[in-house]
Amino acid sequence: MLQRDNAEAAEKQGKSPEAKQIRKEGIDWTKKHKPLISEYCAGVAMVPDSAKLIALWGPMVAKVTQNLYGCPGRVFSSLGEANL
Repeated sequence: MLQRDNAEAAEKQGKSPEAKQIRKEGIDWTKKHKPLISEYCAGVAMVPDSAKLIALWGPMVAKVTQNLYGCPGRVFSSLGEANL
């Protein structure tokens, strides 16, 4: 389970050239390993720390996660809900 706290700080940090390069490398790695991720990953649970991100990501996470990782994905409003 990946957890990112403080969405506002993460948004500011995410615009740096270093963050963009890290994202690119992560996406490249994910594409290369998608068959294995799809085979072994039961799913991806995202638990944003703000209602704004839940509303923003909620409608698209299932499709994006399936396309990117080859496994199901869903947004939850709490860690407890995600662990059920």
